[in-house]
Amino acid sequence: MGGLRATPQNRNPGPLGRFRQCVRKGFRPRLRRGDRQAWLRERTDLMNRRLLLATPAFLLVANCGPPAPSAVDLTIRASPDLNRNSAGVPLSVAVRVYALNARSRFLNADAYALMDKESATLGDEGSRVEEIVVKPGEVRKVLMAPKSDVRFIGAAVLFQDIDRSRWRSIAPIAASGLTRLVLNLGSNRSELESA
Repeated sequence: MGGLRATPQNRNPGPLGRFRQCVRKGFRPRLRRGDRQAWLRERTDLMNRRLLLATPAFLLVANCGPPAPSAVDLTIRASPDLNRNSAGVPLSVAVRVYALNARSRFLNADAYALMDKESATLGDEGSRVEEIVVKPGEVRKVLMAPKSDVRFIGAAVLFQDIDRSRWRSIAPIAASGLTRLVLNLGSNRSELESA
């Protein structure tokens, strides 16, 4: 009459059969009885436990990478009375930006030696990164990605009356991450500071 089941035979179910029996005893009867909510709660609890255990591992892996490379965001702000000549007329000025791994040679350098013999004056302590001409009242942005050994940014402003001006300024930068600096240029002085 169709649909009659054969009587179960006594044989060893094997590892796969034993696994299926465990599953049938655990999750399947609840599904058969219609207790889907209890089954979903157990699955959700299991997933929450796994997530709770995995979160510290993810945090450890995220912090294992190398530090972010150093970057410098330099803003140059020139006053309207920048670099006045003998007649009192403001003039444009050249700004040289240096990446330095030490500060002694830059701070002890003569303006003319730095302009004429830059590499001999600084030696292995630094090199020029940028030279920018700035007009009176102008604001300029310079983005730099210095090498890993750079610890200072120096600025030499080539004022017309360089002997009676504060033409040199220096500021430290972070070993990694972004450093924001502002170079303020007045009539005959420059000042480099953190933003």
